[in-house]
Amino acid sequence: MLDAEREHRAARDALLNRPERAQTERLVAFARVFGSERVIRNQQAYLTTNPAQQAARAANTASQAREEAELLRTLTPAEAIERIEQTRAAQASRDAQLAERERTLSHDYEQQHRSAPRHEGPARGL
Repeated sequence: MLDAEREHRAARDALLNRPERAQTERLVAFARVFGSERVIRNQQAYLTTNPAQQAARAANTASQAREEAELLRTLTPAEAIERIEQTRAAQASRDAQLAERERTLSHDYEQQHRSAPRHEGPARGL
């Protein structure tokens, strides 16, 4: 009974400590490759990297670029210029919307998490 309990405790501890040990091992491996100071300064970036996702995104982007290039080859120069301008304008609009959304979200967060009490509304301070 004691052996079974000891094995159970060892298995439980190994399961609970596995993510931390795996992270430490990953950081050590990255430190060997990129240098310990660099890894220590930005541990989170090294722990959240996902090469498979990055490769998939790059392949998707390349595929879209090839499709766009093939489409542009079929158009006349004037049509191609118009298409490029439309694409750039749409991208600029999406970037502006994203920047505005991020600004709004950060502003809302700051408003909700202010440390000073609010001085507006019917419950005004003295």
